[in-house]
Amino acid sequence: MAVLGTRWRAGAAIGSVLTLAVVTTGCASSAGDDSAEPGSGKITIGMVAGLTPQYEEVIAAFHKEYPDIEVELQSMPDEVPDMTRSLQTAKLGGQLPDIVVGFADNINQLAAADVTADVSDRLSDSELQVDSFLPNYLDAYRPLDAPDEVHGLPVGADALILAYNADVFEKAGVDVPSDDWTWKDFDAAADAISAAGAGEYFGLANGPENALISDPIIRAMGGYLYDPSSNTTGMAEPEALEAWQLMADEWLSGRAAPYTVNRNERPKFQDGRVAMIFTVRPAVPSVNAAMDNWDVVSMPSLDGVRPVGGSSYALSLTQDAKNPDDAWTFLEFMYSNDGGMAVMQANGGVVPATVEGVKSGTWQELDRPANQAAFGTAATEATMITQFPPTVQAVYDDAIAQAFQQVVLGGVSVEQAFTEAAALVDEALETVE
Repeated sequence: MAVLGTRWRAGAAIGSVLTLAVVTTGCASSAGDDSAEPGSGKITIGMVAGLTPQYEEVIAAFHKEYPDIEVELQSMPDEVPDMTRSLQTAKLGGQLPDIVVGFADNINQLAAADVTADVSDRLSDSELQVDSFLPNYLDAYRPLDAPDEVHGLPVGADALILAYNADVFEKAGVDVPSDDWTWKDFDAAADAISAAGAGEYFGLANGPENALISDPIIRAMGGYLYDPSSNTTGMAEPEALEAWQLMADEWLSGRAAPYTVNRNERPKFQDGRVAMIFTVRPAVPSVNAAMDNWDVVSMPSLDGVRPVGGSSYALSLTQDAKNPDDAWTFLEFMYSNDGGMAVMQANGGVVPATVEGVKSGTWQELDRPANQAAFGTAATEATMITQFPPTVQAVYDDAIAQAFQQVVLGGVSVEQAFTEAAALVDEALETVE
């Protein structure tokens, strides 16, 4: 199986040389291939493909400061269930990398399988402390069975904000949003813009299928999606049904661009045909490349609460790390504002999930959008999206998409569509061991 390795070596005459190599091995899991030997000055990091280019840059910066520590990236499956199984297999074979990338929805499984290590003691004896991180993001990596432990260090603080195209607002003759908007203000502006656009442009780009949008709205209205203690969903409870209705009304009223089953067929924010979109920090570079006259504000409030969804991924030290001290040195570098976080922020797409990163990170230095502070506010206010058991998450996602299709395209009531969706999710939850 192929492993993508990023290796730094000290050259005798020409200094440091970066070699990108594809290493072929006969091991069953790429996450466990070619592990470092204890004391070798080499660490291995299990990484998904989409993040590999960024971490190649981080490793390059790390090697300038620590030339004697070799770092190799090893490929892991991109899908969370496959990734989890791969790491569990590597654990059984004694082939775990020193560090692995992980997510809130598999950290409990990885901790239970003794894949990830508790780093709370290291955090208490290091420049990198528990208090270095935003608590709402760090707490997502505390296992349910061991809430005092920390099994992952969050990287980026992705948190929901409202972006707007000032040109569309001007064309429609509507005042641009502000940070103190309520949901009523938001709906009124979207109504006016869609009416003025008459099918040429619309108030809102995206509907609420994404959990970053729907989950915090349901919480703000007093509902919940999943109760681990009873292993049941609350998506058909009265508060949740009221929230689903509010969300469906964005389409039913014409405030949002017309609903299509294929999301790629809907008007895009960058196309200039919609005035507003709910989005997160990683979208900033692509929006800046496409348009100039845009900005962001905090999420509009519902009953005095801003429904800000948050998510992140983390880096975890493994229990079987061959070189845990060198791996920890890498993690300390990774989360420092002038180390790995400087690299991650370079294109403006990351707000670090650290207190110092939010306070003084270089992400704030971008010229656009102007209201950079909204991202920092969102990061501190965000609540992490509900995580269903991994085998149920796909069932939930499909059930919600189908329910919205029934309501928006088929004329089915919100109560009927989402009660049926809840039944599908509860049925899937019954199979969870």
